[in-house]
Amino acid sequence: MKLEIIEVNKLPENFEKLIKESVEEGHNFVSNTKKEWLSGKNSFSQNSECFFLAYDDDTLIGCGGVNIDPYTVDKTIGRVRHLYISPQYRRRGIARRLINKIINKSKISFSVLRLRANTVDLGSNYFYLSCGFIKTEGDEFETHRIQLK
Repeated sequence: MKLEIIEVNKLPENFEKLIKESVEEGHNFVSNTKKEWLSGKNSFSQNSECFFLAYDDDTLIGCGGVNIDPYTVDKTIGRVRHLYISPQYRRRGIARRLINKIINKSKISFSVLRLRANTVDLGSNYFYLSCGFIKTEGDEFETHRIQLK
């Protein structure tokens, strides 16, 4: 396997592969990524925002990015969005490498990263905790956060 994680400013034509896989698992957020990107609602193009794709050679295997958090007025708070890894590539450290890219890029502009994970999926909870995020309670828009500065 030759893993490469690259920052992009447009979605590739083969993004449909990730959409199909995620929908088959019952997730809509990867599909929403494309819809929001094409509509202009969210193309990860505001100052400080970024979106990454993960490849195994030429095979698209994952995605994820960070936005200025739309659920707060504080522009130094980022929101991890649309992190997804193809099922056959999970448990190989790819998501960790992707989230580390997101965190390292975010340190330039953001003081905090927040996210809202599926609270039923214990795997995602443990994953974010193992990456340095803390579990939070009482905010409908946040289940985890990490202090960057």
